[in-house]
Parts: sequence; C-alpha cells; structure tokens
Amino acid sequence: MAKKDEQILAQLKEYINKCISSGHEEDEIVEALLSSGWEKDIVVSAVKLVWKENYKKDHEKKPRLAHHAEDIADTQESFVTIETKIPDIIRIINDRGYAIVSDNGKPEGIITGTNILNCIDDKGKVDLEDTAADIMTSPLCYCRHDETILDVVEKMKLNGIEQLPVLKNNKYFGIITFTEIINFMSYG
Repeated sequence: MAKKDEQILAQLKEYINKCISSGHEEDEIVEALLSSGWEKDIVVSAVKLVWKENYKKDHEKKPRLAHHAEDIADTQESFVTIETKIPDIIRIINDRGYAIVSDNGKPEGIITGTNILNCIDDKGKVDLEDTAADIMTSPLCYCRHDETILDVVEKMKLNGIEQLPVLKNNKYFGIITFTEIINFMSYG
C-alpha cells in the first residue's frame, strides 16, 4: 500500500472512531461517508474493520453491568426549538440543568449552563436575541437506549461531558447525567 493510501486510510479510521465514540451506528457512518463521495466498498470495509477491531473486541473483554441506559435515564422532557431565545432557554436550564434542541423529537443539539456562560461578552452582556441554534452544542453526542451503563460511562469520559442524551429508534428517550450514574452505582 502506498504511503498516501496509508495516510488516507488512517484519516478514515480516525473519523470512523470519532463517529462510533459519539454513538453513531454503523449504517449512519456508512451513509455519511457515502454522501461525502467515498466509494461504497472502501467505506463498508473500513467501518466494519474499525467497528470490530476497536470497539466490539475491547467491549467483549470488559465486565458489563446488567442495566442499560434506558433503565436509569431521566425521561422528563426538556425541549426547545432552534428558534427558542436565550431568556426562555435560561429558564429551562435553571429548572432542569440542560435543554435538548429538538426537531419533531429528534435531538439536534444540547444546551447547558456552559453554553450560556459562553454567550457572555467582554462587557458581561448576553444578546437576548440569540437563539438555541446560535448557542447549542452540535452535533449531539448521545447513546442508544440499549447501551450498557459501562458503555455510557466510557462515552461520557471520552467526550468530557456530564449529560448524555439517550435515543430510542432515533428519537429522544431521556438523558443520563453523572448524578444518575453516581446514584445508580451507590444505590443500584
């Protein structure tokens, strides 16, 4: 294999690893790469290889907690639309600690207190006309409802986050926070 081909393959593998660690399924990754112009045979082979080598094999060796993300997720809804303005978002975050930016139940992003703090300018002011689309964290890192708690913890650590939305059938199911995980580990 030529050095240039090896570099391209390494970049492709790195991209696939990031997608997998963000909770994307194999078919979602394949579709994204195909829409970017990659050849189907290369994409399918690379995704399967990376998925098998780096994740399935590693996870099979680790002890698993019997419970899944859906077992401990907080299912109370805390939605805003991309048009929701800062004052309304702040009210929701004061109540729930986060807001999910959603389009018909499909999460597009998340807003936390950190996003609000990042809106404060050098003069200590916030543009109250900014919307969720302006400040949300996107693309959204999430987990599937059937992932184990161990997988959820690993994903949160890998991505440096404390709240992880849970999807079921590509729709918002709930959210897991570090508090839920700590409570689960402490009290089961």
